[in-house]
Parts: sequence; C-alpha cells; structure tokens
Amino acid sequence: MNSAEKDLIEFRLTSYCYGPDKFPTLTVEIYINGENFRDKVRDVERPFAEAEGNPGIAGHATITPKELYESLHNDYLEFDSVSIFGCGCGVVDCWPLDVAVDVGIKTVTWYGFNMYHREKWDYAELGKFVFDKQQYFREVDKLLIFEKQGLDIYKNFQVAFEPQKYGWIKMYMSLEGTRCVANLSYLFSPFDGLLNLLNVWNRAIPPRNLTLTKKVAVRT
Repeated sequence: MNSAEKDLIEFRLTSYCYGPDKFPTLTVEIYINGENFRDKVRDVERPFAEAEGNPGIAGHATITPKELYESLHNDYLEFDSVSIFGCGCGVVDCWPLDVAVDVGIKTVTWYGFNMYHREKWDYAELGKFVFDKQQYFREVDKLLIFEKQGLDIYKNFQVAFEPQKYGWIKMYMSLEGTRCVANLSYLFSPFDGLLNLLNVWNRAIPPRNLTLTKKVAVRT
C-alpha cells in the first residue's frame, strides 16, 4: 500500500458537556479521511439501538486529550483493544467504543471495533483503517499539545464574580476552535464599573456572544 492509498487521521480539539455538567470539558473529535468518525459510528449503531427500542443509546461522547493519548500511545501495547470514545456521563468505561490497534514498521491499523456492553452489535461496516505510521503518531503527539492548550484555556479564561460584592452572572462557556466563548444569560450588579465593562464588550461584540481574550479582574 503506497502513501496515496493510506487513510488519514486527524484530531481536533472540541468540548463536551458530560452528564449534568453545565461547564464543558475540553475533548477531542476524531476525523478520518476528512469525515467525523463519531458521526459514522452513531450511524452504524443506530439500527441496533432502534431494534432494542432505544434509539437514543446510539453514539458516544468524545473523551479528553489525556484519555485518548493514554489509549493510543500506551494502552494499545497492553490491551487487545482501547477506547477512543466514551460515555456522555463522563466515565469512559460506562459506554466506550473500543478498537484494536496494530502498529507495524510503516503503518498503523485500526480494526475490530467493538463495545463490550453490546457484544451483539456488529461494527463490520466500519471496516478497518490503515494509517501512515509517521502521520498517525504526529497526530497522537498533538494530543499532548491539546492537553496543555486545554489547561491554558481554563487558566486564562476565568471570570469570577462574588455575588455579595459584584452581583451575579450566569454564563455558559463553550469552545469554538481555540476561542472560548461566554454566553451571558442573566446579570445583576450593584456596581457601575462592572456594567461599564460589559458595555465596552457589547459595543465591540454582539450581545450574548462574548469572546474572552484575556483574564479580566473586576475591582471595586
């Protein structure tokens, strides 16, 4: 198999709200040959889920860069298959999608997709994927960069309001590429300074869609 015939894998940083969490966790979406692989898995699982009378159980959640890195860099050496997706509750083993990984001299092969909670579900339609080894492990190494980016985002994009001092704000943080977006749903503040700060943001950015580019400290 020459390089032109090999499959191409790509990891993209995204976010996922696990279970009752209102704040998203930074996770990794997998693309193979330019297509969202998680969507493809859900399509394969849907007929089996519908046959059980519960179509909503088809599909999986993305997992964190650290979890995916452990699977693809370390765990494959020890286990027959490793998890690349997990459960919407945040516990990978609760509803995982596993894959067998074979690392050769020049290629890496994914095959034998399975979920041990549903041994009768047939994933043969997914087939197997053969990646160029160098390209594959470059992507795997990117997961470490994603992990650091995730820590930096949470460190640098912090907005904290003390209700007794500054009022109250409800916001939902989401990730768009490498941008952290805050959506305000309610605000009360007894201080003109805070309101003026938000007015400055709103003059430059459409209301309810604020892109934070640095840590903001609000003082009385």
